Amino acid sequence: MICCSIGFDPITKKPKVFKAHVRNYEARYWIFTIGVDKSWREIFDCAKSIPGSNFVCIGGVFYFVNRLIGMPYNIVAFSAGNEKFMRRITLPDQALTSILPQKITEIKGQIAVLDQKFFEGDVKVSLYVLKGIDETERWVKHIIKLPSNLRGTSIWPLFKTNSKGEIVLITRSTSTPSTILDIFLYDIAKKKWREVAINRSYDQELLGMNRIAVLLNFV
Repeated sequence: MICCSIGFDPITKKPKVFKAHVRNYEARYWIFTIGVDKSWREIFDCAKSIPGSNFVCIGGVFYFVNRLIGMPYNIVAFSAGNEKFMRRITLPDQALTSILPQKITEIKGQIAVLDQKFFEGDVKVSLYVLKGIDETERWVKHIIKLPSNLRGTSIWPLFKTNSKGEIVLITRSTSTPSTILDIFLYDIAKKKWREVAINRSYDQELLGMNRIAVLLNFV
């Protein structure tokens, strides 16, 4: 598995790409400064960490969920400017019981974790947002239910976030997961879903889930 994230170095004012390559439960990390470096430079500070499904860069710091076997999952913080490991952040206790990988994301400049759970046939997502600084840090939990017209239906949900801090819900067919059924956006402040119109003229197989995910950052 290869994970990449692009971020901004506040020291050099240059964009950097942080990359992890996971093989046989071991990870190696590299960094690349766009417009400066000619090749990738390996980073050893995060060697004892296994990244989850994604990275996020906030304020010049790369974050990812560390899923190293044999220890409680936590969030690793890595400085884009100094290119050094900074600290580990403990995940909320409720998120540690999930059987699905947590997604780390950004909600209006704050670290957040999306944790998908299933309860009695209904799909919910728990959103944990990290509030405060240092000793005052605490996780604030939000429970988000599916849009009412989707509850009890046979769908395959995919949760993400966009640059506006909204929760993105992509529903897919359980028989053909590459087929997009609906896209909804959830406003955390208003606690409301809204549906996004899909241009059905696009070839679903050509567009693909990864491209959908990238395009949603601009919704």
